[in-house]
Amino acid sequence: MIPHVLYVLAAYTVVWLVLLAYLFTIARRQASIRRELEELQRTVAHRQSPGGSGPPASRVRQ
Repeated sequence: MIPHVLYVLAAYTVVWLVLLAYLFTIARRQASIRRELEELQRTVAHRQSPGGSGPPASRVRQ
């Protein structure tokens, strides 16, 4: 192969690896945010329930 072609292939490989790593980190952050949101929804639902403790959800600061 021509040496220039090897450099181009190496550059594409690096770009794809960086892109895949970036997408992986975004997916992990999204999963973390989803878990936190579900926990908050459970907390709000618990506080709104008749037996729930704490102030009503309408008084919870956002």
